Amino acid sequence: MPSAADLRHSEVEPTGKLRAEAYIRRHHLETYFCDMLGMQGRHTKGINPADNAVQYFEAVLKGQHVVGRSFEWIAATPHNRLCFLQRVHASCRGVEGPEDDLQLLTADDYLCVFRMLSPDFPSRVIKSGFKASVQSSPGTDAEQARLTVPAFFQALHVVFLHETFLLTLRQLAFGGRSQSRRSVQEVLPHIKPAELACKEAGWCSLPAGSIEAACLDACGAGTGKGLVFDGMVRSLCSHRGSCPGYAGADRLCQASLDEK
Repeated sequence: MPSAADLRHSEVEPTGKLRAEAYIRRHHLETYFCDMLGMQGRHTKGINPADNAVQYFEAVLKGQHVVGRSFEWIAATPHNRLCFLQRVHASCRGVEGPEDDLQLLTADDYLCVFRMLSPDFPSRVIKSGFKASVQSSPGTDAEQARLTVPAFFQALHVVFLHETFLLTLRQLAFGGRSQSRRSVQEVLPHIKPAELACKEAGWCSLPAGSIEAACLDACGAGTGKGLVFDGMVRSLCSHRGSCPGYAGADRLCQASLDEK
């Protein structure tokens, strides 16, 4: 059986560029082509197919292709997830007060806003963001908690945009169990394999160094306590470096997918 390195090498042309098949897979282009063709058959009769393709991909680049769509579509690609978060964040920013007096919203408040843009958006995703952020403060009930817009979106950015990477790392380093305790030395060797697995499948990982820093923080650097997966995620959600802003996240994600 070929190794992961052999498979990656086979995806690269002698010139150093990705082969077409690898490029299409890493950027989920087949997903977009199928969606475009489905829409063309239903809504664009009489429009030149080439013009329709231009209009469709212009909408994708502008992030307009996620509004009013199902959660299944939104979750299908990292670009869709990022664009949707951008859209909802823009809608939520209107509720922010002055910097020192930001309004606090409940999970239900946020869910109402999300469902204005995607009617079947699941509450479990909202709750995962709340849990990751809220549990950073011991004793806080996530169901009854209130979060500011910046605090909520920083946590949701980590757990939703990078969900595939985190689940892969949990499986590799924690045996798929959120509460299993591991030492930092046991977790760190699994970070790179998780990153590579996600890249091959077209999903982006977190910024370089953020996982290592979160692991050290979550276990209490130098205490030898070890860490659990949920604690590592909460630590990531408190690191500004894990959420470089939406434009920055888009650049980092695309750069990681284009690397040889």
